[in-house]
Amino acid sequence: MIDSTETWPRGHEEKSDYAGLLTYGALPSTQDPALLRGVDVAVVGAPTDDLVSDRHGTRFGPRAIRSASYPEGAHLEAKRDAFEALRIVDFGDAPLIPADPVRSHAAIEESMAQVLAADAIPVVLGGGERASDQTSRGA
Repeated sequence: MIDSTETWPRGHEEKSDYAGLLTYGALPSTQDPALLRGVDVAVVGAPTDDLVSDRHGTRFGPRAIRSASYPEGAHLEAKRDAFEALRIVDFGDAPLIPADPVRSHAAIEESMAQVLAADAIPVVLGGGERASDQTSRGA
């Protein structure tokens, strides 16, 4: 497990948003499915938009969401801090293959299967449309 704040003396308090490993909410990161045991939630990126012809951009979503995320503080209405209540890790991006939507979607499904096999809840960042979604809309 890699802690994205361990280089800084006081962790989140001293780490700037633009330095160090980019993870969701400056969470610890792993790409090893064995390290998901005991985790409540795993954040997984799905940076793909290969099946759209006129609105590319969702492939940049996971990185942008990670960049904009902020770890501290309770939810304004729920009054709970998910980062304190749950053990959450960033499981990285699914290993997608550019211009190969079939294998890319299989990679996303495999990443989800690894998270679910560890009894964790996957939270997916990004993702493009499936071919069936495109054909059903006449695209």
